[in-house]
Amino acid sequence: MAPASRWYANRPLANLAATAGRDADGVTVKIIEGRAYYHPVNMADQGLQLVDSFRKTADTAYLARARKVAARLRTEATLVGGALYYPYRFDVDWESHHRKLAAPWYSAMAQGEVLSFMVAMHEITGEDRYLTWATQTFRSLARPYPARPWVTYADRSGDLWFEEYPLQPAEHVLNGDIFALFGLADYVGLTGNAEARRLLQGGLTTIERLGPRYRHAGSYSSYGIWDQTRSAHYHAVHIFQLRYLTRLTGDRAFADLADRMAADRSVAPWRSQPTGSGGWPKLSPSPTPSPTSTPSPSPAPSQPASPSPTPTPSPSPSPSPSPTPSPPPSPSPPPSPSPPPSPSPPPSASAPASPSPSPSPSP
Repeated sequence: MAPASRWYANRPLANLAATAGRDADGVTVKIIEGRAYYHPVNMADQGLQLVDSFRKTADTAYLARARKVAARLRTEATLVGGALYYPYRFDVDWESHHRKLAAPWYSAMAQGEVLSFMVAMHEITGEDRYLTWATQTFRSLARPYPARPWVTYADRSGDLWFEEYPLQPAEHVLNGDIFALFGLADYVGLTGNAEARRLLQGGLTTIERLGPRYRHAGSYSSYGIWDQTRSAHYHAVHIFQLRYLTRLTGDRAFADLADRMAADRSVAPWRSQPTGSGGWPKLSPSPTPSPTSTPSPSPAPSQPASPSPTPTPSPSPSPSPSPTPSPPPSPSPPPSPSPPPSPSPPPSASAPASPSPSPSPSP
């Protein structure tokens, strides 16, 4: 996919002014109860907008800021078994579902978006460090559950998922899964890596087969298989993502599902939609912070902090995202789950995968 046609392209020019919610280098931070935290998805999104702005204008101020975002992501990252993980250092709590993720935790959505960003930085600069960081980020998507930490999960049916929230039973959040696939597609386009190609194909097969489970005739699509919250915002995101998958693969099944969702509820395009509320998890500072990460927002309400990871033993050897995965719980939502342990760094593991889609122009 040409850079000007990628999923993050054609956005308004990035704002380089000093504003609230940024650190001293202009890197975005998230304020939670008076503390500033680095949020990997928001940082990747900022970096991709800066890349897009640089490509449009050739203004090196955008590239200079993008370098700072990339450097901060690398500084914050945890290296485990040759794989880079970008931590969330605050807790999330689904009070309505009695589920919680304690910091530090990791997300396939963040891993995928950072992967797209590092690929773009290498393409623009030609610098090897960005390719190295992209490859190390890719490796995190090739280490499935029960590795620790984990963001990739193969269920009993052999379906391969990239989990926005590493919970068991798995949430299967649709937009987070697909953003991870976008990152894999960008990495395959840059490197031709065979393992990344097989993982991408496995993830695409899962969405093609099970994507219809997110659709609700005459209503908005649901956020996840477990979390059935529906909103105009995520409905618009799902439609955009499915149409992009059609352009990426040439597979009309994605376009057909997008068309059915659009017919169920007409919505304004993604990015013009406000973020919904209601079923989303509550964000809260970690109760046991440590001073490993202290962004200084401008203006700064207070200094953030991050917890020290608590090792959690792996329950069993690592599975493969092949048709014979290990047996964690099935993707269908049970009635009242208990919150799972938070992930922690494991020994290295790797995951095979399957053949790649062939790119095709938009229908």
